[in-house]
Amino acid sequence: MALYSFPALLNSKLYLEIGSGNSTKFVRKSIRDNGLGTRIVSVDPHPRAEIDSLCDEVIRSPLENVDLMLF
Repeated sequence: MALYSFPALLNSKLYLEIGSGNSTKFVRKSIRDNGLGTRIVSVDPHPRAEIDSLCDEVIRSPLENVDLMLF
């Protein structure tokens, strides 16, 4: 419930997720339900659910290999 609420309460521009799966689905639902402009960036070499279509950007790499400019 909290994860669904945070993007709307904070009017988030970006949701950066390290390790993706079901939590990504909750955030995307919040974005859709609340008409938000939040972008989802997923960093996970092997997400636990089919979530690529839910994300605005996917980085299928271990976190330690990600360019620090992302942060």
